[in-house]
Amino acid sequence: MSLYIRKDVYLTPHVRGDQRFYIATAMKLANDGIRGYTLRGTDLRVQDDFFAYLDAAREGDKGNVLRYLSEHEGVRYYDMPLLTTPPLLSYALVFSHGVFSPGEKYAVPHRKWIPGNGLYSPSQYARKQLYAIIVPLLSSLLLVLLVFLLGRSMFGREAATWAAFLVVICPTDILTSQKIWADDLTALFVALSVLLFIQAKKHDRLLLAALAGVSAGLAATAKPTGGFIVFAIGLYHLWLSRHDIRHGRFKAVVLDKTIIAFFAAGFLASLPWYGLVTATYGKPWYRGSLALLNENAPWFRMLHERSRFIYLVNIPAQTPLLFLAYYVLLDLVRRVTSKDYRVLLFLWLFIYLYLVWGYKEERYLLPAIPAAALLAGLYLQRIRAWSDSRFGLHVGKILVILALVLCTIWSVPLARNVVLSDRALIKFPL
Repeated sequence: MSLYIRKDVYLTPHVRGDQRFYIATAMKLANDGIRGYTLRGTDLRVQDDFFAYLDAAREGDKGNVLRYLSEHEGVRYYDMPLLTTPPLLSYALVFSHGVFSPGEKYAVPHRKWIPGNGLYSPSQYARKQLYAIIVPLLSSLLLVLLVFLLGRSMFGREAATWAAFLVVICPTDILTSQKIWADDLTALFVALSVLLFIQAKKHDRLLLAALAGVSAGLAATAKPTGGFIVFAIGLYHLWLSRHDIRHGRFKAVVLDKTIIAFFAAGFLASLPWYGLVTATYGKPWYRGSLALLNENAPWFRMLHERSRFIYLVNIPAQTPLLFLAYYVLLDLVRRVTSKDYRVLLFLWLFIYLYLVWGYKEERYLLPAIPAAALLAGLYLQRIRAWSDSRFGLHVGKILVILALVLCTIWSVPLARNVVLSDRALIKFPL
């Protein structure tokens, strides 16, 4: 079902905004390695009525990719010798290109497929860009699986099923999975990090803790926001250690082998990239001069004018059953157990809401949407159980399934209309 909902990815263009950036940097990495990780010297050249391709510009020319970003999108801070956008998606595209399009140009469609066009059949159009679209699409499908595994580990199979279904129909994920963006890859490694960490705590396995750290490090090398998950896991560790803290056993808290393995592996996994940025620019999160950002460009002006409450309102308004996640605030006040996964999910969601608050694009919250879906899945399970016990005849299960069907009918078209019109935001309701 998830793949069917996202089927438009095969026949839509992927040349606008960040999508051009990621394909161009993949081409540069393939040709020049990490020291060539820059947009300087890249051209987007039209091949025919439907496809263009990325290629090296003539020697001494910065290329039309940088010129277009500067003149048409108000972005001039990419003109730097080493880009500071983490390269994991670009590397994934290089690998995928080697598998699906070896020896071919880095092609990118600039026009939606049209029936009877005389150049490409649907399968030819999809095949030519498969190397690019498969990465976010596969990341999205795997994210759904990880949400199910997380839910099953935390609350059981039923809550896991409802949570995974909510991710399948979430408009934000439907959109990001059909763009050449790093968001789904980031969310995938964030969710994997959480899953491995709770398994490490449950089974007292240092290897799993280290792998959780590696996953967090990879999330940070997909997108800087991916690294935010370490704050949620760190705070959750403090929550689990609250009795030691209360009795002054701080050494036991700090020297816990599981958390040391987690942070050490995360640091080492992200060190090659952030170490290179630090060696080049003097600090790991260098973004270039913000003076080179044209805030009067239409895109940035629009983002500036968006409400600061878009995360709190738009995400659940687009997937109404996610409003159930808000109940965790009252639920935790009423009762908290010693190893309560609701605390971890609350911290995961809160940390991301707090740290991405000013970005004003729903996709920046995607790494935390699994937490909201898992909370909603838990409360749907409780609603089903209460209704069945009160009314019998599987009334609760019927109500939950009906609610999910209605939510699907509401949510999926919101995203599909944006995908088919080649836009980057679902502006509903704010």
